[in-house]
Amino acid sequence: YLMLNKPKGYITTSSDLFERETVLDILPKRYLELRVFPVGRLDRDTEGLLLLTNDGNWANNIAHPRYEVTKTYRVWLDVPISEMNLESIRKGVTLEEGTINNIQIKPNSAGFLDITLHVGWHKVVKRIFNEYGYRVKGLKRMSIGKLKLPLHMRPGDFRELSIDKRKLVFE
Repeated sequence: YLMLNKPKGYITTSSDLFERETVLDILPKRYLELRVFPVGRLDRDTEGLLLLTNDGNWANNIAHPRYEVTKTYRVWLDVPISEMNLESIRKGVTLEEGTINNIQIKPNSAGFLDITLHVGWHKVVKRIFNEYGYRVKGLKRMSIGKLKLPLHMRPGDFRELSIDKRKLVFE
């Protein structure tokens, strides 16, 4: 059970047909021998908290939509978001896969937003803001459940998770 601060530029997969760098390229060989794999995905240009494991049940309980494990992302937009659009997003957003409800979104005075949701659809955060005419300039996953990315972890840093930390995902 590993926590990785995924840097930009890496593909979140176990192998890539085009021989691009994957998140597994960051890890020491001993973890590859244990056959760890990423839990869920982060786009190539997205950084932040990524979990890796060789425990399929644990991974499924995090990634499967029916368990509604929340993920929080820090988002930098091309322009400041309006209060009207913030309220509209909080009420729910409909994309081609369906409607996302229970979205928590909080602007920060430093110019970014934190958005928390429980779906992991392809590029979902970028698509939510695109629906309102915004372009996401930067995206970083900050937490999964109550498991937070430690501030001291730099991109590319990883560590093993204790049992207590693994349980935080589901609280």
